[in-house]
Amino acid sequence: MNLNLLFYIGLTCLLSFGLFQLFAGVFNVPSKREIDTIVAVGKIKREKSSALDVAFFKGSHAIAKHITINPYKRKKMKAMLEALGIMKTPEVVYATAIIKAGICLLCAVIMGFIVPLIAIPLVVLAFLLYTKELQSPTSLMMERREEIDRELPRFVGTIEQELKSRRDVLGIFTDYRKNAGTAFGEELDVTIADMKSSNYENALTRMESRIGSSGLANITRGLIAVLRGDDGKAYFEMLNHEMRALEINQLKMEVLKRPSKIKKYTVLLLVSFIASFFVIIGYQIFTTLPTIF
Repeated sequence: MNLNLLFYIGLTCLLSFGLFQLFAGVFNVPSKREIDTIVAVGKIKREKSSALDVAFFKGSHAIAKHITINPYKRKKMKAMLEALGIMKTPEVVYATAIIKAGICLLCAVIMGFIVPLIAIPLVVLAFLLYTKELQSPTSLMMERREEIDRELPRFVGTIEQELKSRRDVLGIFTDYRKNAGTAFGEELDVTIADMKSSNYENALTRMESRIGSSGLANITRGLIAVLRGDDGKAYFEMLNHEMRALEINQLKMEVLKRPSKIKKYTVLLLVSFIASFFVIIGYQIFTTLPTIF
């Protein structure tokens, strides 16, 4: 009896695997190795893809075919994804947001029959997940822009010093790339390759449009003027002074934010101390009451 049962279980597993392979071939479903490769390439940090990432990848690409996005929003999100180096389409981003919110809503429906009070927070969580997933490219772009803006004063100072001895913009970019930060270094790699294969002014304009920073716009304006024959020394000297003043103001603002952050942890430490004090007193009371009475 046990042998027959094992035989039927094994036969069922073989038939299921065979049917899966058949349908995978018919509907062109990518293999796990292919999905791991695509997911890994689509991530900026090149992290190893997990089983959950693979599941979201499959589901999002299946749903993305049926999603229609406003042309303006699609163009804007596509530009951000390309600037961030994320190999995803806007439809896939929307599909991923729908899947995550849908899973949370499904849990809300199930919990509605068991513990109705938990269903309402789950619905709110589904909305927050959907919003956060759609805003993630914008948040990443803002973080990247802030990281680049923090490096611009040093970049302007380098340009000011370099213009005293040479006017080779490509050479200045290439030399600065060796000591540039991660985000700005990636942008310089793209710009240097663009400058080598096309017009210098167009390459600088494309770099400005990719990042969308006002500080970088001032830098590219000055560099384009240098390429057109202007001296540029006085301009970058004044720009360097403005950048340094802006950097000092940003550091002052950061210092002013520190006390509020420290205060938050101080209050948390105080609450933890008071809680531990009352736990000890409560334990002593509950352990001595039975002996008294």
